[in-house]
Amino acid sequence: MFTTYPEGTQMLLHVGRRTYPDGNRHLEIMKSGGLNEDEIEQLKSLPPGFGKGMAVAILEIGKTYETTVQERSDAEFQRNVAAYGKDSVDEW
Repeated sequence: MFTTYPEGTQMLLHVGRRTYPDGNRHLEIMKSGGLNEDEIEQLKSLPPGFGKGMAVAILEIGKTYETTVQERSDAEFQRNVAAYGKDSVDEW
């Protein structure tokens, strides 16, 4: 997705209007990394004044590279991105 952008490129972080349809599996991954319910809720909460559909931050991306589904299915990789590798093959 980002392999064509050079390191140091700045992008806006946009919060989508709809909830990602993963059946809350991302919560399983966050819990497997040792986070408790309060920590997860804090990480998922937006700062006051921000909501869905808004740009909430400017990010500077680091090195990007293409990966395979097998690489994205590694447990440590999944914890780092809070998504299961097999979910990344859909159109999302």
